[in-house]
Amino acid sequence: MKTLVAAFFLLCIAVQPSLAQSAFPALYRVAGVATDDALNIRATPSGSADVVGSFGPHQSGIEVVGADPSGKWFQVNTEEQTGWVAARFLQLEPGGDYLLARGINCFGTEPFWSLDLVQGATASFSRMGVEPLLFRAGLLSLGEGRRDRMIIGFGQGLAVLSAQQCSDGMSDRTYALDASVVLVEDGLKLHSGCCSIQPD
Repeated sequence: MKTLVAAFFLLCIAVQPSLAQSAFPALYRVAGVATDDALNIRATPSGSADVVGSFGPHQSGIEVVGADPSGKWFQVNTEEQTGWVAARFLQLEPGGDYLLARGINCFGTEPFWSLDLVQGATASFSRMGVEPLLFRAGLLSLGEGRRDRMIIGFGQGLAVLSAQQCSDGMSDRTYALDASVVLVEDGLKLHSGCCSIQPD
């Protein structure tokens, strides 16, 4: 296990610096929208851009994955694409920081896999056509001197999460956490993908 941990820290050092703000992802709720209105999700960060979706006036658990350079627009996911909402109508939820997120869902393709983590409780690793592997999960731990790189152990496995833009390769969605997952039970095979803190 010590060898596996050391190998992962070397992997972390080799990863390029984060391109995203380390404040994302984070969970927000709609604020300041009338009860008979909705918060529009737009195709680009502009009030004149096409509407691609909306949030209700009491919507919560909205995962924000980035912001435009002005900070006036937040990037969110809707359906199979990424859109933008006016930041002034979103309020950070208590405990909404990704480092405090109790539930984290990581996933990848070719072949499809997923890792559902509940910090300090459980981890479930699944692949197509194979029974899920269940483990006890630890807590996220920050890299030395870094807020944008974390590690979490589960059973005989490790996941390294980096706060940087990530694509699932199957949709036009953008995520704010990149994942590298290794299981001893899987012969030290590296699974690469993205993570979300969006509640189910």
